[in-house]
Amino acid sequence: MDNMHGDNLGRHRRSEHIFYRDIDYGLTMDQFRAGDILCVASKSVIGAVIREFSMSDGKAAWLNHVGQVMRKNGHLVVSEANYPTHSFTKIADYLSAQRRNKCRLTLIRLDKRLFPTKTQYNHALEWLTGFHLAQEGHKYTVAGLFPMALYSALRNLTPFIRGKYKSIPIPHPQDLFICSALVDWGWQVGQMMCKTDFFPSSTGGECSPQDIFDSPHTKFIAGWRRELII
Repeated sequence: MDNMHGDNLGRHRRSEHIFYRDIDYGLTMDQFRAGDILCVASKSVIGAVIREFSMSDGKAAWLNHVGQVMRKNGHLVVSEANYPTHSFTKIADYLSAQRRNKCRLTLIRLDKRLFPTKTQYNHALEWLTGFHLAQEGHKYTVAGLFPMALYSALRNLTPFIRGKYKSIPIPHPQDLFICSALVDWGWQVGQMMCKTDFFPSSTGGECSPQDIFDSPHTKFIAGWRRELII
């Protein structure tokens, strides 16, 4: 009888609970390469809200922002969609913010085996660089936040969706650039060249920062990572 009571309390299922921990593998300036993607977990209310809305397939997100590492005027910078204006941020500024405990940084890299030749990868990277340079000074409007919020709500309301939908993006510069869309759009030529959606999303449409990290086509390089406790 006591065992049955224990089952009703769910005690027999304790071994099935899943736990995670965040581990810092370290991140230094010399680990960054053009073409890398910087993922960010901001320690702010806005960051927490974005992570909550980015939940999909019943999984909580632990990242809320991404930026594209690229070369500008001979230096590596992070191209990112930050309301109200697109910006190029120095890597040193991000590393400084992490040291001040404002955020946690994670560096990931596309698997270059996606590209049949090195020449094709270099061509995709050239197009990406030109695309991001063209965004300098681009201003965003509040109106674009509403469809983004609706899409995020859809992700939360459909935890039963388990598959990954493939959709190579078509850039629409007149629309609001959410951070993950900017990264996705920058790789459009590469995705068309490889006939592969680099960042599949759980429900189609725009991908989230977590989708970019969880993509089967990206690999962890350095920084923070959430890992399953076995």
